[in-house]
Amino acid sequence: SLKINLPEKRITLIADVDDDLKINFGRTNKYALRYDSTNDTWVVSDEVNDADLFSLKRNTVVGYTVPVAPQDCYNQTGLAADSTGTKFSSSVKVKVDGRYLKKIRLRASWTASHADSVTEVRVVGTTTGTIASVSGNTGSNEEAEGTSFSDGEMVYVEVAVTTASATAGATTDLTYAVIEFVYEMV
Repeated sequence: SLKINLPEKRITLIADVDDDLKINFGRTNKYALRYDSTNDTWVVSDEVNDADLFSLKRNTVVGYTVPVAPQDCYNQTGLAADSTGTKFSSSVKVKVDGRYLKKIRLRASWTASHADSVTEVRVVGTTTGTIASVSGNTGSNEEAEGTSFSDGEMVYVEVAVTTASATAGATTDLTYAVIEFVYEMV
């Protein structure tokens, strides 16, 4: 069954979605939402111009991605790679809106001055800790995703050296890092 509650109009509609259904809306009832039981589809149409604007199959997943490119996560050069530990923490933190959020994706590129070091780029939550990370001596457009996060927490990018180079003065450079929030709604 379907229940639509429009408190500002004091309308509650309960219907069996196995039957055809049509609801007009808009200031002049120009638009209509209708359920086409034959095709198991919801359709929004312009009633004045007799045109379907779009349709969705029932239980269709609608998704979108919101990319965030922290300004300080671009061309961070000369980070010491001759010792381990966190070498950079972004000062730009983004608040997680957990509603419909399915995963957080990290995309990053980095280089190293010497082949024996290992750098990890990670997206970190203030509550969750590391959400997603990529690592290696170098990386080009590497991606990782995480599904563990807390609504309302702040997330940011860190760069750490997990294996130090044996060469004194070795460095690693963060070319860029982007955090992507991937949302899905049914």
